[in-house]
Amino acid sequence: MKEINLARILTQKRKEKGLTQDDLASYVGVSKASVSKWETGQSFPDILLLPILATYFNITIDELIGYSPQLDHNSIERLYTEFTEKFVTEPFDNVISEIEQSIRKYYACMLLIYKMAILLTNHFMLASSPEHQSEVLKKIEALCERIKLESDDLKLVNSANSLQAAIYLIQQEPLKVIENLEGILNPTSSDEPILASAYQLLGKTDKAIEILQAGQYNYLMKLIGILPSYALACIGDPMRFNEVVERSLGLIAIFEIAALNPGIAVQTHLAFAQGYMQMGNKEYALDQLEKYTELCTHKLFPIRIKGDAYFNQIEAWFEEIEVRTQAPRSEKVIGMSMIQGLEANPFFAAISEEPRFKSYLEQLKNFYRTL
Repeated sequence: MKEINLARILTQKRKEKGLTQDDLASYVGVSKASVSKWETGQSFPDILLLPILATYFNITIDELIGYSPQLDHNSIERLYTEFTEKFVTEPFDNVISEIEQSIRKYYACMLLIYKMAILLTNHFMLASSPEHQSEVLKKIEALCERIKLESDDLKLVNSANSLQAAIYLIQQEPLKVIENLEGILNPTSSDEPILASAYQLLGKTDKAIEILQAGQYNYLMKLIGILPSYALACIGDPMRFNEVVERSLGLIAIFEIAALNPGIAVQTHLAFAQGYMQMGNKEYALDQLEKYTELCTHKLFPIRIKGDAYFNQIEAWFEEIEVRTQAPRSEKVIGMSMIQGLEANPFFAAISEEPRFKSYLEQLKNFYRTL
């Protein structure tokens, strides 16, 4: 990524003033060819000319050269991991301050800003009060808006738009969610079979298999991620709710989701337990919490999304698209969350004194002490 954008800024400012390259060349005492090379990035002005140009356009030298410090993907991931660890060992406000400093330092690195927005989304609940949590959510919302306005990476813009919608939902602002997402969820055809066929024609069967595995994995995770929300939307129709649960658990078992992506399996069981409680079915809710506890204490850690014997080429795809395969939060923070998923969950207040519920909660707490 380029950190110096003098060519673009110089061209923009010259045109804003209505000047030709000849006009600018005459003002600073160089040839038109020199100005042309500056604007195409073939060369830079002499350092002594920078203050003259900056003053002429009424901007700072930093603004003139368009200095935009950037971080590569690996550096961003290291920074992300460092902050997740600090959330466990340092005061929340101190970590937030450090994150804000990083954002200011790399204000033009849109990928860093997005990753910091994800980081804050995964940790805002650690803030000391609901009001403080709301402040952090507003920061995330603003970061997403900035990406949408300033990034030229369409995938990143779409990701920021989706994250912003999720923040609106947390803030109980449904109209803003709809405004963000309505009209962009139209189903589109899958390109994976076409692309895979092209690679097969070139004799690159392994690449074709990788692409087809990636497509399956991606759509499978999206489907399983949607099913809990669909089930909860069907609370008023117990037969349909049960059918969604059965089909979801069938998918989780057949594709061994607990091994591939344990986090999504854990959240699915928790959502189904909440649904059963809303329908007044305590025993079924406890059955789902039993599975939740089993996964949390035996399958969840170390948290890492990965392939298996079926998805045996998927990890090459993870590397290619630079997906984060590690957990978005530290194990300690995740451990606290899985306990709160039971202990602080209002859906389970009616069964909080049940022996089975107490047993699951105790198992989670005992496991947390080992993290």
